[in-house]
Amino acid sequence: MREKSLPLNHPDFGSIYNNIGTAYSSLGDDQTALSYYQKTLEIQEKILPSTHVDLAISYGNIGTIHSSMGDHLKTLEFHEKSLKIREISLPSNHPDIATSYNNIGSVHNAMGDYTIALSFFQKSLDIRQKSLGEDHISFANIYDNLGSVYNSIGDKSKALAYYEKALEIQQKSCSNNHPDLVNTYNNISLIYHSMEDCTKALSFLQQALDLQFKSRSENHPSLATTYNNLGLIHNSMKDYSTALSFYEKALVIQQNSKSTRDQSLATTYFNMGLTYYS
Repeated sequence: MREKSLPLNHPDFGSIYNNIGTAYSSLGDDQTALSYYQKTLEIQEKILPSTHVDLAISYGNIGTIHSSMGDHLKTLEFHEKSLKIREISLPSNHPDIATSYNNIGSVHNAMGDYTIALSFFQKSLDIRQKSLGEDHISFANIYDNLGSVYNSIGDKSKALAYYEKALEIQQKSCSNNHPDLVNTYNNISLIYHSMEDCTKALSFLQQALDLQFKSRSENHPSLATTYNNLGLIHNSMKDYSTALSFYEKALVIQQNSKSTRDQSLATTYFNMGLTYYS
């Protein structure tokens, strides 16, 4: 109805396309999500000033999709565009600027630039500590990212401390089946696995899996991550048949997902190869 009664560059279409993009993103269909976010951006670039904060949101959304697709340079490009607008249009301690710092830090973390990543995460944390309550849900994301950096540089105890801070906030602020909890449970599990505490590692992964069964479709890409992690732990416990069954579940999801990256498939095949070799 709206397509017949409104011009194609009407702001309502931008909002609709954005919402559709978000829906596809939550379903794990990154390509379709990206196409709708780009439609939103095309409309906004025609009708909004170049420093309008809605453009920053769209750039951020597109950056996040490119991150999910593994394109770090594109991710960085769009998150930097988003930050530039926010620094011009918003107060210096606005939470949205903290979000941009966090997003850029995440890209550098993924690229292995850990010192740069930490500096952006710290900038984000400083703003949030000034502008938000200490139990605000956005702190969980920062702590989770800090945990990821310290895990990457080998400081497992510091990584675990940050992941536990993230989990504490999420358990207070999120619904019991919120997807962010899944990510944190997976992260904590992998730390315990690296510490050779497979019992605790399995406990956290089972919590992640229980939440995913409640909140995600049975073929959601995030389930493949949990199945892969379960395979790793069972492999470490020399329970090879169980490990293979989880890798095979991950593989089925990845082979049928539009958003699966070659690297994800390669990881699963590599894990399966190690198990067969064992």
